[in-house]
Amino acid sequence: MFDEKGWSTVSALQLLCDGCLIHSLIGNLKPGDIPAEVRVKAIDTLVEHYFVKENVIQAGYPLDMRYAGPREGLLHATFRQNYGVNRMLIGRDHAGVGDFYGLFEAQEIFDKIPYATEACPEPGKALL
Repeated sequence: MFDEKGWSTVSALQLLCDGCLIHSLIGNLKPGDIPAEVRVKAIDTLVEHYFVKENVIQAGYPLDMRYAGPREGLLHATFRQNYGVNRMLIGRDHAGVGDFYGLFEAQEIFDKIPYATEACPEPGKALL
């Protein structure tokens, strides 16, 4: 099925959690990205007709994409943590542009952050 579509990489997501925050950036994007208003309407449709409404919140974040790879991944995790999120998925080439950053640099940056709090005693385990 994926070969027929010409897809060489395919992602799947299965979560077990109390709730899910769909927290899209709705600021300016680069040309060719799906516009924020289209993404918001699509997610609204999914929430309205397919998701368990009590378990999902859609909340856009008015930040422009900076395409800063790992540092932007860290920024995204930080502001989501400030919203109370305690798990975040950082995808392959998160906030990357072209081949400027390595495919997994936005994930690997979390292994370099020292944590010294009871809430997060292990380096790299915050939000991941």
